[in-house]
Amino acid sequence: MRQFIVVALLLVLILFTVGCTNDEPFIAEDLLLREVPVKWLDSHRMFEEGASWEDRFELELSEFPGVTFVGSSSLVTANDQNGSSILFYGMPIGCVYLADITGDGLPDFVATASTGSGLVWGHIIVYDFANGELYKHSEMLAFHGLLIESENLIVTRNDEPIGELAIIDGALTIIYF
Repeated sequence: MRQFIVVALLLVLILFTVGCTNDEPFIAEDLLLREVPVKWLDSHRMFEEGASWEDRFELELSEFPGVTFVGSSSLVTANDQNGSSILFYGMPIGCVYLADITGDGLPDFVATASTGSGLVWGHIIVYDFANGELYKHSEMLAFHGLLIESENLIVTRNDEPIGELAIIDGALTIIYF
């Protein structure tokens, strides 16, 4: 049991150190997303700056009037006059960016997250809010990061850029360099 706890803590530490590799603030002040990705949340940075698991961060986008998005280290939801809906979750969510991955001209939520206990899965998540579609790329014990480089959202592994995201035949895919 003791070895399991040590391995689990080590995996969480690894995720926090590679999940988001930008030096941008964890909450973008001006989210006027048009064609350039923007970082919204970064759990690693949040904890360095004294945030807790329960802290929540709100976001309103002009593209989706009347909707307030709420993000935390474990959950992203959309809230409107009809209530709240879960977009995606993780334990933890590493970081969340806004970028148009689907090519419809509207921002998609792009995140790194992990789930599991013992055998931890690393995920890259794209949530297309405009169409209510969730896309996920998952690998066991593989933790990807995201960063903005030359106005493009880049996928990293071990802090090395490896490719870009695309939706191909309805599936989230990494286009490797």
